[in-house]
Amino acid sequence: MLIAIDFDNTLYYSRRLNEKAIDVLLKLQKNHQLMLWTCRENESLKEAITILKKRGVVIYLPPSSPRKAIYDLLIDDRNLGTPCFWTCRGEKVVDWDEVEKILKKEGLI
Repeated sequence: MLIAIDFDNTLYYSRRLNEKAIDVLLKLQKNHQLMLWTCRENESLKEAITILKKRGVVIYLPPSSPRKAIYDLLIDDRNLGTPCFWTCRGEKVVDWDEVEKILKKEGLI
């Protein structure tokens, strides 16, 4: 299964990486491919990939960037149904404890 994951406000917020997200991604990548789904480009995109690579997360890079990417599952703070919460700074971010519960229930990890 190809799982697309957003970066900002999903894996990374308040200038730091969400440790729970990394834990879940490391479990997911054992049986699935992970694709970064982000608006980041150029150096900012390279930075995001480097941050994840340093933590052991392997990102699948499609051969080109199609206008409509093909994936099986999307984890994104703007995706309807993704469990989120609001930070004290007013940022809507993904609740990775809840995401992990859903993934376990669905037999994906």
